[in-house]
Amino acid sequence: MKYAKIRFTSKNNGSTAGLVREQGKLAYMTTSDISRLFPMSEASKMERLERSEFYDTFEQAFAHQFE
Repeated sequence: MKYAKIRFTSKNNGSTAGLVREQGKLAYMTTSDISRLFPMSEASKMERLERSEFYDTFEQAFAHQFE
């Protein structure tokens, strides 16, 4: 099983926290589905979706640092 870290980011409003999800689950999720994993208070940050590369372990994906 592989894992990736995802987050939303906005040029003017910052970024959401990163969430780690399994590759198989992400394959079937739309951007709208992913946005529902975050609280509504984060909506202003949901301009662009970012995803890390896929890692072999949850811990590796969790440690990923977005630039």
